Amino acid sequence: MAAKIENLTDKPIWVRLNSGTSLFIGPRTASEELPKHELDDNAQLDKLVQRGTLARIAAPTKASGEKPARRTESAA
Repeated sequence: MAAKIENLTDKPIWVRLNSGTSLFIGPRTASEELPKHELDDNAQLDKLVQRGTLARIAAPTKASGEKPARRTESAA
């Protein structure tokens, strides 16, 4: 499942993805949808989510048509 990352701060943030590329997220904005393998088991991302700096937003499922739920805890 794809997900987005939202920057909850007033400062820009660079996040290194699992593939080694870096992602720039501006203040109070969300990234484009990213594949699950780029975000899972990413220590930097999990740390920033735990601190409340970033939030993971699950992508909506095509069948439900519902708005995605914001996930603020890291996957364990």
